[in-house]
Amino acid sequence: MASEGELRQRQHTSQTPATTLTTPNQQAGPSPEAANVHDVRDPRQDLTLMIIVFACFTLMTSLFQTLDQGGIYFCTRALCALISFIFLVVALGHFLQPIEFVTGGIDLSTTGTSGLAEIRAYYFGTATLVSWLVGLKGAISTDVNDHNFALSAILVVLGGFAVARVYSRFKDGPADDPTATLIFASEIVGCIAAFGLRQGRA
Repeated sequence: MASEGELRQRQHTSQTPATTLTTPNQQAGPSPEAANVHDVRDPRQDLTLMIIVFACFTLMTSLFQTLDQGGIYFCTRALCALISFIFLVVALGHFLQPIEFVTGGIDLSTTGTSGLAEIRAYYFGTATLVSWLVGLKGAISTDVNDHNFALSAILVVLGGFAVARVYSRFKDGPADDPTATLIFASEIVGCIAAFGLRQGRA
C-alpha cells in the first residue's frame, strides 16, 4: 500500500493544471499559416474589377457611338490634352522630387544617388516623350491621321501599364498600396476612351 506521503503527492499532482512547455522557436513568431493569411487572394476583388471594367467599356463605347464627327474631334483633342498634361506632371514630378512623388508603395528614401539618377532619367525622358508626342499629334494638330496616331499611342502606353499590373497581380499577389488600384482604374478608363474614339473614327 502507498504511504501517506505518496498519497498526498498524487493528490497534489492531479489538482495541478497541466502546463505546456513552449520552446524559444515557438515564441519567435506566428506560424507559417498565419503569416500567409494576407497573401491569400480574394477572387471577389477580381470579379468586382472585371464587372466595373466591362460596365465602363459598355457605357463609354455606347456614348462615343452617339457622337457625330465634330463631337469625336473635340473629345479626341480633349483626351489627348489631358493625357499629355498628366505625363508632363509625371515627368516633372519625378525629375524634381523623385522620393516624394513616386507612387505604388515604393520607398526611395534609402536609394543612393545612382538610383535617384536612374529614376529621374527614366521617368523624365519617357514621360516627356509621351507628353510631347500625344500633345503634338492629338491636342495641337488638326489632322485626323495625327489624331489616330495619338489615340493609338495612348492605347499602347496605358494598355501596357495595365497588362503589366494584371500580370504582377497573378504573379506576385495583390498590390499592398491603395493608390495602385486607383492608378490601374484610371489606366483602364483611358484605354477605353482611346479605343472608343478610335473606333468612332473608323
